[in-house]
Formats: sequence, C-alpha cells, structure tokens
Amino acid sequence: MDPHPEPSAIRDVDVVVRRGDDILLLLRSGTGYKDGEWGPPSGKVEPGETYTEAAVRELAEETGIHVRPDEVRFVHAIERVPTSGDHWVGVFFEVDGTSAQPVNRESHKHSALDFFPATALPEPTVDYVRHVVAAARQSNRMTSRAISPVRIRANAALTSSSGMRVEIMSSRLSRPCRYMST
Repeated sequence: MDPHPEPSAIRDVDVVVRRGDDILLLLRSGTGYKDGEWGPPSGKVEPGETYTEAAVRELAEETGIHVRPDEVRFVHAIERVPTSGDHWVGVFFEVDGTSAQPVNRESHKHSALDFFPATALPEPTVDYVRHVVAAARQSNRMTSRAISPVRIRANAALTSSSGMRVEIMSSRLSRPCRYMST
C-alpha cells in the first residue's frame, strides 16, 4: 500500500509575506495558470508534505525567503469544486517579511516581484487572492496569533452561475465571507 496515496483534491498553498501594511506579490508568467496576474508565492503540496511544509518550501523556492514552520501562520482556506476538472483546496498562510530581501528565484514562472499596499493591490491580481486580502483586512484579524487549522469552520457554501461550488473557510474572520469564481 502506498504510504502517500494520491489526494482527492489538488492541494495548494499561498504565502502572504507582510512588511507592515504591504504584501509581496509575484507577476505570474509561463505557468499556464493565471499568467499575467499578480499573486503571492504559491504552489502545490507534494505527496507526504503538510500544508505548512509546502508553504515553507514554496516561499524559499520562489523568493529565497527562508522561514521555520513555526513562523508560518494559517490565515484562510478556500475550496473550489468545479463542474468539470479537479477539486481544489487552497490554504493561505502569512509570514513576517519585515527583514526579508526577496529575489525572483523562478524567473521562468514569474516576470516580476514587489511589495504592494494591501489596500491598493496591482491590476490584475488573482481574484481569490484579492478576496482573501480584502476579507482579512476588513476583519482586521490578520495578526501574528497562530490559529490551528483544526479549528477551521465553514462560513459559506455557494454555487456560482457557472455551477462551480465554492466553500470559504476561516477561523480568523469575524463574519462570513463569500467568494465566487468561474
């Protein structure tokens, strides 16, 4: 029996690197997904890897920023169930980037990287990234307090006009949030 069976969903992490009120974003290019849009360091969770381990690895691979697992804090989770294609679960984390000096270590996947105010994200920013940053900012709950993913509660389960079922989960937001994507 395989000790790491294939997951039933694509598991993905996004890492919000914060420097005060600014966040680090990379301009996606050549990936085949959301190219031409800004997003945080991100990537798939490898077999046998936890979400936290993937966040630490992806952050180092893409930006050269090295953090310990205990420096990575859960922020938000998004689950998408399209009418066709793969089920997807994205987990967002944050890290303090006050002293970080990021570099673009994957120029074949990102054409630029920079810090932007969370209140003035560049156009175009990946839609669900914009949603998570806005929801966290509105609730004023994006803090250094660690939250265990075990305490996640579902806030909304919706169906978009295209039939994609979207479930938003977070233990850090003070009120339900809704996100629709096609």
